Amino acid sequence: MTFYAVAYRDWLVEPAVYRYPDRPSAMAGIQALPEDLSARIVGSEEDLDREFPAKSLLELYNALGQDQTERFSDRAAGLRRTLNRIAEQATPGPNPEPKVVTKRKEAKVATEGTTHRGRGATYTSDMIIYVLADKNPKRPGTATFERFKLYRTGMTVGEFIKAGGLNVDLIWDAAEGRKFIRIEKPATSASNEDEAEADTEQLAEAAAE
Repeated sequence: MTFYAVAYRDWLVEPAVYRYPDRPSAMAGIQALPEDLSARIVGSEEDLDREFPAKSLLELYNALGQDQTERFSDRAAGLRRTLNRIAEQATPGPNPEPKVVTKRKEAKVATEGTTHRGRGATYTSDMIIYVLADKNPKRPGTATFERFKLYRTGMTVGEFIKAGGLNVDLIWDAAEGRKFIRIEKPATSASNEDEAEADTEQLAEAAAE
């Protein structure tokens, strides 16, 4: 039996449909989608009936194709036609990367000194977070919206993780093109290094005398 993940950002605006061989694969596959995407899984008319009640079924049908309709002759016809259109529009779904899942689990139990890596970014737990977004850019009602509310300018990466944030949030929100937050090394680290260097120079001078 084939299952489909109907993914979208804003409610059914340019939805994408991904095809999977079974429900577990679909459940795992949507974890590989960007954090700001919502997705609903359907594999039958019964699933479709549950996930897209009343008017939303018609909205989904019209969003997935160029030929529009004002109404279905009945609910059964609407479910059948919409499921057929979903199957026509579906493309192979993205597969989850096991490392991403592992990093999320590690992030939840991160301690001070932990290094957070992913997609070219490396953060340590003592790094400082600066919030750049004027308002929460995530879609209200989503888990990412709630986690973005955890950010506070001046908090450390470790504090964010302990509060319930995920490693993937840091990577996604600090990425070029979004820049919702900025993450920097703590200023104290630089000053400590300068002090250590000065102490070393003084010791060297004393030894020379």
